[in-house]
Amino acid sequence: MTRFRLGIPWLGVVALVIAGLVTVMAGQVRVGGGVMALGLFAGAMMRAVLPERYVLDIKVRSRTVDIAGYALLAVVTLVAFGVVKLG
Repeated sequence: MTRFRLGIPWLGVVALVIAGLVTVMAGQVRVGGGVMALGLFAGAMMRAVLPERYVLDIKVRSRTVDIAGYALLAVVTLVAFGVVKLG
């Protein structure tokens, strides 16, 4: 049985998404959404650029599906937090 280990790409994506959530909770909704979208977009770029052996922890399906999925989630997150009416 292999030991489960989280790598730098996964930690980078999760760190940016958590930073975005903390920013949203602090009251900066649009900025926080942008930070979360940046984290997802970074995941897409890492999946596109890095070799397979470095992205095993963010690999879900094929390379193309992963890149499209992460990029689509980034765009949806950015749009969703961008259309929020504040006040």
